[in-house]
Amino acid sequence: MSQKDYEAAAGWAEHDMAAARDSESSLRGQEAVVFGRALVESSQGGGRDLAAHKDSGRRD
Repeated sequence: MSQKDYEAAAGWAEHDMAAARDSESSLRGQEAVVFGRALVESSQGGGRDLAAHKDSGRRD
């Protein structure tokens, strides 16, 4: 993923993406930031294991 692609995805996520207000699986705020960074890092061959975040979106 190039820097240009990363910036375009970040712009979309910050300004255009709309999660359902009553969603029980959507991450928001700091939880979304942490997961998003881990996702980008892992896609580039580094970073943390995403399995650590597997239950982050659950709102039981």
